[in-house]
Amino acid sequence: MEVMVETMKKAAGLLLLLAAPAVFGDELDIAKGLQNLETIHRLAGVVELRRTLPGTLPLEYPKDPWGNAYLVADAQNGYRIIGAGSDGQFQPSGDTQSTQFTRTDRDVVFENGRLIRSNRNWLYARVTENGPSAIALAALQQAEVEFAMMRVPMMQALTGAKATEMSMALIAQYVEQNKAAPAPELSLDAWGTPLRITVAPDGKYRIVSAGSDKVFDESSWSRAAKADLAEDIVYENGKLIRNVRGEDVLQNATLRAAAVPQPPDTTLLGTGPWLRVEEGITPPVPEKRVDPIYPEEYRRAKVAGLVVLEVAVSQAGTVENVGVVKSLAPGLDMSAVNAVRQWTFKPALRDGKPVPVLYNMTINFSLK
Repeated sequence: MEVMVETMKKAAGLLLLLAAPAVFGDELDIAKGLQNLETIHRLAGVVELRRTLPGTLPLEYPKDPWGNAYLVADAQNGYRIIGAGSDGQFQPSGDTQSTQFTRTDRDVVFENGRLIRSNRNWLYARVTENGPSAIALAALQQAEVEFAMMRVPMMQALTGAKATEMSMALIAQYVEQNKAAPAPELSLDAWGTPLRITVAPDGKYRIVSAGSDKVFDESSWSRAAKADLAEDIVYENGKLIRNVRGEDVLQNATLRAAAVPQPPDTTLLGTGPWLRVEEGITPPVPEKRVDPIYPEEYRRAKVAGLVVLEVAVSQAGTVENVGVVKSLAPGLDMSAVNAVRQWTFKPALRDGKPVPVLYNMTINFSLK
């Protein structure tokens, strides 16, 4: 629950600050590539909040780590965010095939809640322990988990409540200075409902939000708010006197973050001497297994499911390469890849002789 609350607070802060920190060192391009993905996830979070909470409009979009503007298309039927990469040049509009790619000078495409084109796996493989890229990777992983958690409707509503409280405090400052309410278009809560603002001749004032249900309930103002985001929020004479505590809402909630899968990694397809496991070929048999680590941030967010890998197993039974065929979430994908790289096999056989093969494996991340 503490993670959920902290995520809610951070998500509200995204409305005010999106810029990624500068990174210096020999790994500058790799670190910037990871920062690019982090910024895209945080920008996508703001775009999705704007779509669900019309009162939380960002004033401007951030630049990528190379100083380029993102291409953001936000329409009624969906949204798309494209990062031009280190060369600052957008690829032709048709270049949106869902895949992982290499290098940093190609477009990253994020569409309707998921990455369509990404170089994350390539970047991940080039991170230097304790270097700037490791710091950038940790920030990206945090952004990925937060975005997955923010896709839960309740978390969006909690963020709306937090953003509304922040807006009410700013409006209160205006009222105290001017003894009057600001213009109606500047007096909306996060759900797009006009705030009810009253200012008395003596300067005392009250600001009320109708809450997530967009319905005012004056009879409720005299009692404590229940753990229900539909409850009205009241700010009066410099104090927030009635609100819904996010901790209380989450206490009784069973939330499961909406996992954000990565595009497939096709680097193994059609390369090298590898054969497909098909009729006439006996599949490889695992001899040494290494269980994947279940990243704690994903366990707490209750992200669970299957990762499907394509494993290149040599004639000697060693793992030469691993690709992600079906992603669950980036941290879980990479945990599965790192574990399977340590496996060994009895090699696949054709006509009784060892052969190198591409072998599909499924890794199950279960909360039980």
